[in-house]
Amino acid sequence: MKKILIGVMLMVLAGVAVAADRATKKQEKNGASQNALRSYAQMVSSGEIRIAVAEDASLYFLREGKEQGFAPEIAHAFEIWINQKFVQRKKQRVIHVVLVKSSRDDLFNKVKKGEADLAFADLGEMASDKNKARGLSLQHSRKPAEEVLVSGRSVLNFSRIDDLSGQTVLSARQTNLEKSLSATNMKLIADGKPPIELVKLAATERAQEEKVLERLDAGTASFVIVSEWKANLWQSVFRNIQIHQDISAQDPNWLGWAARRDCTDLLKDVAAFEASGYDALAKQRFRLAYLKLVDRK
Repeated sequence: MKKILIGVMLMVLAGVAVAADRATKKQEKNGASQNALRSYAQMVSSGEIRIAVAEDASLYFLREGKEQGFAPEIAHAFEIWINQKFVQRKKQRVIHVVLVKSSRDDLFNKVKKGEADLAFADLGEMASDKNKARGLSLQHSRKPAEEVLVSGRSVLNFSRIDDLSGQTVLSARQTNLEKSLSATNMKLIADGKPPIELVKLAATERAQEEKVLERLDAGTASFVIVSEWKANLWQSVFRNIQIHQDISAQDPNWLGWAARRDCTDLLKDVAAFEASGYDALAKQRFRLAYLKLVDRK
């Protein structure tokens, strides 16, 4: 029964994706006329909610002119959820959820200037800049936001952090787990055991963490530190990776949403949407879309 339900929902989501593409084209055609500071009620009345996204190997990218990544799937699922909420209203037009492409540095400005109603991104580092975040309300997509250790298919008999002795752990980020690894190294050295080697990858390389997760799945790398949300997302694709929840720390690069401070009611509905379980369906669509891309290579 669950398989049948998921199949039906995927068909519905596919139809919504087409509608969202049409809405995106309409928005591009209208251009500056769409840019306005609107209340949540005005967004619903207009039949359009806009989400600013930046290019990211997990969240958003274009391939052959088609939007790919987790953000488009979240937008499609949110569109279904929001229409179900307001469908009982008389004369309520269909609400389209469309994506507004942005540079990472301009995400917050898109929302502040009314070019988008929400921003969806890896917001942790951006949130620490109080000037950029001024006038906005920021909301975690998941709490607690943690970074975790992930191991690959080549790793056997690993159960605790001391088992990392002599191993190489990769990281493409500033990580709070480094403190735990340093403390463990002091203990390992005192016991006459080889320390853990933390290798920080070049931050300039694109799609670092996603590439490392793929290497873990293939068995050509052993350990990496990534955001828990990203590890969970890609575990649906890379079935040979294992997430170690017990080796974790607060994530400085958490995934979340941004809206103007006078649109907190919109953020409340975003939180209700995520709590409803629709994002699990978005993850399923993400996996299927990725597998289709692999098959076409």
